[in-house]
Amino acid sequence: MPSPLIEDIDLVEPLEIQQAFVFLSDEVSDLQVVDNFLLAVERRYLQESGTPFDPKRIRSNLAILESFSGDISTEKFARIVAEVQSGIEKWHAALASRDEFLHAYHLRQYCDEQGPTIKPIVYSALTRFYKNRKPDQDAQSKFDLSITRLFSKSPDPPYREILIEREDLVDQIAALFESWDAEAPSKKRSSHSSLVSAKLDDFQREALSLKDYQELFQSDLFDRLREFKRKLGSLYSQPEIAAAAIDCNIAVGNVFHKLLASANKTINEKVNEGVDLAGAFVDASRGAEEYLSEILGDLRSKGADASEADEKERASLDDILSLVCESPATGGRRDKEVRENASKTGDADKPSSPAPSLPTAQKRLEPFFFSLSQPEPDFSVIRSHVIRFPEVSDLNLKDFIGRPEDPNDHLCRNVLGVILWIEELCENELSRRGEMTASLKDELHRLLRRSEEFSEQLDYLVRENASDSQNRLLIVSNGLLESRIRLKRGIARFTRRNLEKAVEATQEAAEIIEEPVSRAPFAVAVGGPTNRWLVAATLLVTLISAGIYFFDSQMNQMAPIAADVELLDTKRLPNGEHLSQGFQKDGLMMVTARDSWLQLPEDEQRKNLKDLKEFPTKVPVKTVMVTDTNGRMLGDMSGEEARILGRVQIADAAESKGDDARDSAEESVDSAVEPDSQ
Repeated sequence: MPSPLIEDIDLVEPLEIQQAFVFLSDEVSDLQVVDNFLLAVERRYLQESGTPFDPKRIRSNLAILESFSGDISTEKFARIVAEVQSGIEKWHAALASRDEFLHAYHLRQYCDEQGPTIKPIVYSALTRFYKNRKPDQDAQSKFDLSITRLFSKSPDPPYREILIEREDLVDQIAALFESWDAEAPSKKRSSHSSLVSAKLDDFQREALSLKDYQELFQSDLFDRLREFKRKLGSLYSQPEIAAAAIDCNIAVGNVFHKLLASANKTINEKVNEGVDLAGAFVDASRGAEEYLSEILGDLRSKGADASEADEKERASLDDILSLVCESPATGGRRDKEVRENASKTGDADKPSSPAPSLPTAQKRLEPFFFSLSQPEPDFSVIRSHVIRFPEVSDLNLKDFIGRPEDPNDHLCRNVLGVILWIEELCENELSRRGEMTASLKDELHRLLRRSEEFSEQLDYLVRENASDSQNRLLIVSNGLLESRIRLKRGIARFTRRNLEKAVEATQEAAEIIEEPVSRAPFAVAVGGPTNRWLVAATLLVTLISAGIYFFDSQMNQMAPIAADVELLDTKRLPNGEHLSQGFQKDGLMMVTARDSWLQLPEDEQRKNLKDLKEFPTKVPVKTVMVTDTNGRMLGDMSGEEARILGRVQIADAAESKGDDARDSAEESVDSAVEPDSQ
């Protein structure tokens, strides 16, 4: 068949090809900048970034697009452009998924630490990225931070100044947004944008009218500004509103520093050392107030030493703390008023200043994490943290910290960080009586999820690596597994201590630890006793994970039942009089046995497992696990064979109810793999 004449084919103009290439390559470059920035922040806070996105295919298609001249058909041109756009969308989604694990205050603190080393091109790329994110509070605050830093400078820290006048700023932001998206909001004013901008200007004028720090303290300006910004949502992408927000952020921040300096110059220098405190005060994202509370609580505790600060400084710090509405460190302004009223009615002898809240375990370990993230870490700093915990004091740091060029070194360092994080929690928060706070619950969520991810990565690497790397990976994996066991036991004991104070138990399930059963393989392609220990430890951690997830979450009563968890009525279950509670999730049934279940003949226990497996539930049961009230395994059934722990093991489990967290992990694993007693 003869080829069609060239004039019969629709061809693309060279200018259109060039414009498409420039637009797409700019977006790819910005995504690469964001990728590098997020990686730096993740390493700073020891976050695991997971499998990095590979943009090789995107760059290949861009190279093809660049090579086109005017003799390319519209069909081929459209196909290549669509492939590049599809790759960009996938890359953006991968970055957004990673970004969800970073709070706005993580980015703010990292930017404050790096200072002027972060160039405007980085803030421009971040602004573009967060503008395209779904406008939740975190993305909005990160956008607010990025665009404010992009169009301002700080020649005299902590004060900032805007780069251009407001009218020019609106035009420049509109042009910038339009270069990123042809359908971006116009710079023309709308009724909505004018109203919002006017309100932000009102906040700015109010701040500028304040005469002293006491007026700022009484005005609730920060609280009201944060609340207003939380309601803006997608309106933030309007150029006029974005410009007004930048202007307001800078003006309010400068007023804060000016008034604080006039009240107490020493305190102003102290609270703004290495951190944009005013910017953090107007951050409307989740966790920002708690982060502020930690910073100021730490400053206040340092100021408690008379050699460092006098009573006037402490009073100033108390006022700053009170600006953090409803913060964990202060209890908010209402609590302060209650304390003041109490002092007027005869309780003046009681301390008027609240004790600062204890920073999170992760926050307390920041010096350790920072040292661990350095190419050449200070082993003395790391060792000083490790030896504080008897359970891990004999770890060989060289197993976890090797050469930076080793592809497994980053993961091994992260595992060491998680191990210390676990021990810090077990030694402090989980060893005390008290309620499960929201911050502790969130920290446990993140820690359990991260330790699970690292465990799976280690299992995979043990199978895939050469023998010279396997020994190190096995040691690291075993250390992580032992710490995970201690963490889960610590959580179980923490919830039991809280239950002792309850008048009656509740049947409401909760999601204290929303951790799926480990997906890690139960076999490792390495022979010898070390492999047997790793396989057994993985099995034990899986069983404990399931038990803690379904039972201790129910005990602590901190959240409503998950939608995919079916609460079972024990009265309807086979041998229900010997069972105290039961749940089913995704085909896994978990039941807690009463002490009377232990007295049943072994044959009857096996029959009970089979009957439970056949019990009708919303999702057909594939696996049954029976534990005692401590979460210790009594029996399980998966497939056709029911497995019951031996009599000696059951007696040991019942006798050790409430045991200390320092039970030998190795003994527990050996018990779990002993053959059944017939």
